[in-house]
Amino acid sequence: MDIKKIISKIDGAVEEYSMLAGCRGVLVGLSGGKDSVCLLHYLASQFSSGSCEINVYACHLNHMIRGAEADADENFCRDLCRSLGVDFISEKRDIPVIAEKTKKSIEEAARDARYDLFDRAAGISGCDRIATAHTASDNAETIIFRIARGTSVSGLCGIPPVRDNIIRPLIDLNSDEVIAYCNYFGLEFRTDSTNADISYPRNLIRAEIIPQLERINPSFANAARRLSRSASEQRKYIISQADKYNNECSKNRIPIELAQRLNAGTEKCILYELIVRAIAGETSVPVTTERFDALSALIAEPKPDKVIEITNGLSAYPDADMRYLEFGTPPDNINYTVMLCEGVNRIKETGVVIEIERCGGYSDFKNINKMHKIIYVNSDMIKSGLTARSRAEGDCYIAGGMTRKVKKIISGSDFTRSERQKTPVICDEQGIIWIPGGPLCDRLRPQKNCGLTKIIFNYQ
Repeated sequence: MDIKKIISKIDGAVEEYSMLAGCRGVLVGLSGGKDSVCLLHYLASQFSSGSCEINVYACHLNHMIRGAEADADENFCRDLCRSLGVDFISEKRDIPVIAEKTKKSIEEAARDARYDLFDRAAGISGCDRIATAHTASDNAETIIFRIARGTSVSGLCGIPPVRDNIIRPLIDLNSDEVIAYCNYFGLEFRTDSTNADISYPRNLIRAEIIPQLERINPSFANAARRLSRSASEQRKYIISQADKYNNECSKNRIPIELAQRLNAGTEKCILYELIVRAIAGETSVPVTTERFDALSALIAEPKPDKVIEITNGLSAYPDADMRYLEFGTPPDNINYTVMLCEGVNRIKETGVVIEIERCGGYSDFKNINKMHKIIYVNSDMIKSGLTARSRAEGDCYIAGGMTRKVKKIISGSDFTRSERQKTPVICDEQGIIWIPGGPLCDRLRPQKNCGLTKIIFNYQ
């Protein structure tokens, strides 16, 4: 292979995506494998001296997965950096233990630990870029992996050449070109023995699936890279169209009318983007084709009791007024107990606000017990402070000499369905004293010469 063409491809990616524009320092994620060795050599030889000098650092994470072999990888990286005149930063993390504690796969725990180290090391070394050695071959593996699990246009974009401060200068090189680069410059590299373990999905793709695809097209990795470029252009258009609905949508909710309009036509890709935005920050679980199809069916025929689980703790469901598709924990499934203090109390689980105000005495009492959202209670009879909690099956209390069922009070109130779902019960240590929309319990009715507490309830 022509080494000039290989270097030209790296130069082209760096220039096309402005990877090093205005860069003062770049931190290279160095595993010791062929890709990262190639990347480090390229950056150290091209940018660490001369008119376009950039400070180059290398960072290595010892995953403690392969014992002595992992230690040998770390030592190899240290020696390589010494030979290239590059400052070296390393750290050991017991990834198997971390994976078990966090209930993540080994691959996911290792990736999270690497990027955590890269961020910290970049800060310490003053680097404003982090360079990782992802190649066109890695991009092809990623696309196949996503197709197998179910994906959309966003998944076909593959590995982005630039994401925030992370750059990938080798993104247009395939594995053969990387090896040719290393051979030309006499660069040794390490081979991870776990790469042969096809119980890891990516290893299976690399070892068995891609070779079969290369029988059809020897340049499969390059073809996959072209697909990524095309998908990225389409995604830019989708994003620009989704931006038009920013004022109608918000985090965690999409108007059902809008969702139905997009769902019924040729704009489902825009609806998909709005859903991804609605759950951003709530989960790292991707919206697979299977999940999207289930959400699409819910949007087409929304029902008040229909819930689609996206992942543990995150579901999609119509709000009680059937106006919005919401993403979160359905109100009926939210459990909370909040101590109420004097002043304004906001229940974060539902967004309702409860204000507690101490009044003078019985002479200040206004007989508005039957009003829905304001109540006066006998302060002297409150046992161990007030709390607001979610409703429970069988909740009841004594008011007007009768046992009142909370469920019946709620269903008979003139609150909207959404408000009913969010309505808490107000309690002291002895039990329920009030539910907005219902009467005050007999035990805390104001009496002459008693202290008074005013409770004001509001939906936000």
